Amino acid sequence: MKKFLTIICAAILLMACGSNEQQLRERAAELCQYIPDHELKKVSKDYMTPDFYNVLDTLFNHLPEHEAMDHEWLYYFVTGNGGTIADFEVAAVEQTDKTHAIATIMVRQKWEDGSLAEGTDVEEHKMEMELVDGQWLIADFDGHKQDCIRHIEINRKEQAVRKAISSRQERVQGGSDETRATARIDSFPIRKAINDKGKSCC
Repeated sequence: MKKFLTIICAAILLMACGSNEQQLRERAAELCQYIPDHELKKVSKDYMTPDFYNVLDTLFNHLPEHEAMDHEWLYYFVTGNGGTIADFEVAAVEQTDKTHAIATIMVRQKWEDGSLAEGTDVEEHKMEMELVDGQWLIADFDGHKQDCIRHIEINRKEQAVRKAISSRQERVQGGSDETRATARIDSFPIRKAINDKGKSCC
């Protein structure tokens, strides 16, 4: 009798695990539609953790437009500039603890008519998921969260340097010859900082 009960309990646990995994797969497939690529959809806010969305919102919507050209790869999560559309397939989902899971996503590039783009490979991506208030949300994608945070920090430092130079130049233009000469000497460390930053980033 005990052996029979053990078998029944094991079968119930297996069924529960299988059902949970299927639910995670279905949720992961739904979340794939909100992975940012070239743009961040406003509706994505409901499908991402607040911190991940805020980082992406800063990157996509609150940095100077020309910055995108210098760091294009941050804006192309699953496609490039070829005009293709990403086709997602959830290959597997591993729940690492009660509130975290990692989905393995296979991405194929297709044209608008649904045909596969020749010469493109099937790429594997990792989507981190977090359970927040009973809903599984995107918490990260291929580790891009930290990449974006670093880029934002660099951009803010560069803007601060540019602002300091602009302010100094304004004072120079409105000052005496002696003030202008002093400002040119004092501005050398700032110019050097920008040059050094440019060398380190390239």
